[in-house]
Amino acid sequence: SGTMALTVIKRNHRPYEATIEISSGGGAALAMDSGAMYANSGEGTDFNISLHNYGNISAENVMVEISSPSEHISIGEAVLYYGSIPVGASVSKSFPVYINGTVFNMEDLEFTLTITDNEKNWINYIPVHVSGPYLIIEDYFGETYPGETTFFSIDLLNDGTKLANN
Repeated sequence: SGTMALTVIKRNHRPYEATIEISSGGGAALAMDSGAMYANSGEGTDFNISLHNYGNISAENVMVEISSPSEHISIGEAVLYYGSIPVGASVSKSFPVYINGTVFNMEDLEFTLTITDNEKNWINYIPVHVSGPYLIIEDYFGETYPGETTFFSIDLLNDGTKLANN
């Protein structure tokens, strides 16, 4: 509990500064404490998600759902039961995830984690660092005219961290 100073910055914008009062309310307070996830496009992986109870009572019947609005991923088991998480404890579970080969290097897949217990809901953003190709048109040769056939050549540069196949 107490007062917290908040500063929000963004390139080419004025900083926003505010003061936030944090209450000493009781109860469970669950949050992801796993850090960033790493994945390769075109591969399956397990996201090992660890939850920590920062509150002052045990969290009971904890359910966790991982989701993403991206059509380029599939999640093997999106909802997992974490059970009870005592005060100050952490519990980890793995979510199987497949990242499609069309996902480019460092694409934001907007993964979120929805955590629920008997009393509250929490939503956490999951930072995922994707390694993959990132193709950029570097140059092109040829001219196109309506009704004509022409030779057209495109030079691509892979600015990603993974080889672009096929």
